[in-house]
Amino acid sequence: MPYKDPTMQKASNKRYADEHKEEIKAQRKGYRDAHKEEIKVANKVYYDLHREEIIASNTAYARLHPEETKAHHHAYYEANKEELNVQSQLYYQENKEAIQAVYKVYYDEHREEIIARQREYNELHREEINTKAREWRYEHLEEDAASKKAYYDEHKEEINAKAKQWRLEHVEEIQCRNQAYYKLHQEELRVQSQVYRDAHVEEIKTRSRFYTETHLVEIKTYRDAHKEEYKALNQAWQKANPEKCQAKSQRRRARKAGVEHTLPPGQWLAIQVAYNFCCAYCGEKRKLSQDHVEPLSKGGPHVCWNIVPACKSCNSKKGTRPPTVIPPIRLMF
Repeated sequence: MPYKDPTMQKASNKRYADEHKEEIKAQRKGYRDAHKEEIKVANKVYYDLHREEIIASNTAYARLHPEETKAHHHAYYEANKEELNVQSQLYYQENKEAIQAVYKVYYDEHREEIIARQREYNELHREEINTKAREWRYEHLEEDAASKKAYYDEHKEEINAKAKQWRLEHVEEIQCRNQAYYKLHQEELRVQSQVYRDAHVEEIKTRSRFYTETHLVEIKTYRDAHKEEYKALNQAWQKANPEKCQAKSQRRRARKAGVEHTLPPGQWLAIQVAYNFCCAYCGEKRKLSQDHVEPLSKGGPHVCWNIVPACKSCNSKKGTRPPTVIPPIRLMF
């Protein structure tokens, strides 16, 4: 057998490989496809026998060529994404408890490092993360809601305790944020609040009454500590809402007299409109007040058909006596 120089043989093999590159690649692919399971078993046997050696070799190479290794891994992942994800999910389901135990040990040992790394990554990729999260939630609305509810039900006490602790530690921050939001959405919030109050009048009254009855000591203590502030607020409100103050006073008088008091909000304005904002007795357009044709002290009810608008002078002259002239009741409900 003639002697072949190894260098020449190597060069000859390289030339052949370069000339028949696609053919060789196709042959190798065909062989791998035909012997897939056999190759997998052989690779696993070899890996099990040389595991430590392979890991050390790969780690050393990755440290020497980090960018190249990263690019290679990324390219391989992109080319085999679906298959790798399926394999990963299957492996995780088969080894769930063991994997979680390993993760927990690692996390406990490197907690601060992991949190710092995660925070840094979040800051760098905030928009991308938020976009992906929104897209996922939009595509999985029911699944997301069910997952959140299940987690909350399982960790309810812990979540509430953490939230309460956070609020206590960030009182000023929360107040500033709420005030800023209120300034930006003042009218919208007022409308929403009014709509809600109108729709839940009795419920709000019941809830308010219950709270007052169960927190009498706290309420009294707070009011005693802020007496001047309460006084200033009440005076400002009374000055800004004289008609509401008058209606409130009349309702209170009716309750004390033990008579019917069913004049709803808005009917007093309707009564004034019916009389063209004139006094029912003298016919003059002046500042009006509610006058009960049959006085409350004589058992007259606080209802629309017993109330007429009267100027201060006529109301004072009439007092608690029956009127000398019965005014026409122009509004009946």
